[in-house]
Amino acid sequence: MLSAGGILVFGGITKLLNVFEKTQQLDISSPIVLIPFRQLLLCIGIVELIVACLCLFTDKRTLSLVLITWLVTFYGVYRVGVWTMGWYHPYPLLANLMETFNISPFMADGVATASSAFLFIGSVSMLWVENRKTYAAASQKKGD
Repeated sequence: MLSAGGILVFGGITKLLNVFEKTQQLDISSPIVLIPFRQLLLCIGIVELIVACLCLFTDKRTLSLVLITWLVTFYGVYRVGVWTMGWYHPYPLLANLMETFNISPFMADGVATASSAFLFIGSVSMLWVENRKTYAAASQKKGD
């Protein structure tokens, strides 16, 4: 949970800081949600920080895992949606990161995809383990 919380804190803070950048890229409306990217990043950044706080500062493990899975699934569906619409521009947050760290759009997109895959695989795996533990405990109680 610590690594997922760290990734979400970094992503959430980065998104919230990017909201205040004076760039026209963030004023373009998202082709899926139909609101400016600036507002979208604000909402997603806040949600990521809330989920990160749940991961890092509470013992609500299952809830945290479900929310991480939901966030990453939403991100994946969003990305597939924009790709199928023919929107091949880098995500505005990635565009700002590319300028800041002087990395290529391909590399920035790869980092975003890899971190999303890591979060998705890790959260689904941990949900499966939690489910197996709960099932084992319940069947052991039945047997007693």
